[in-house]
Amino acid sequence: MATVGSSATEAFEKFLKNYLPDAVNAPGALMAFVPDDTELFETITSAIGNTPLKNGYSWFCSRNSDSELIVGIMNTDQVFEAIAGEASIDFNSHFGAFQLSWKYDKGTAALWEQFTEDNIGKYVTVEINDRFIMAPKVNTAITSGGCAASDVLPETVNELFKDAIPIVKEIEETPVEIIEIE
Repeated sequence: MATVGSSATEAFEKFLKNYLPDAVNAPGALMAFVPDDTELFETITSAIGNTPLKNGYSWFCSRNSDSELIVGIMNTDQVFEAIAGEASIDFNSHFGAFQLSWKYDKGTAALWEQFTEDNIGKYVTVEINDRFIMAPKVNTAITSGGCAASDVLPETVNELFKDAIPIVKEIEETPVEIIEIE
């Protein structure tokens, strides 16, 4: 999270003023949620790509299933990097979006717990394979070793998992006895 008055904050405020005059800032975070629009998404993506930030900060821009663009700046000084041991995808037909769930191994789960404990009350950005997914506020330490991101668009899922190897759990067959009743 960037601090008020930093060059990253000033750049973001300038960006909002010039490109997103009706944007609403999420409290405590340098991000904005604005109505989704393909042309606006392309304009924002291009603009942030051409607006360098001070070392330790990076832009992010993404879409969600609520027809919003999420634009912001993340602090890259404190980074938690890990490889998930297992991931799954579930489709929520009510919202027309996917939920991604993943779980860390025992050792990584302990590191994730410490990271989330150290960041309670802060917004953290979650990227998978260098693609921004979400920026939730950490309300409590995550002790389960698992995480989930909801409202993920199908094109994001396709991009993230294009090289994934599916794991199919075989179900043990149980013979069924059929009894005819007269």
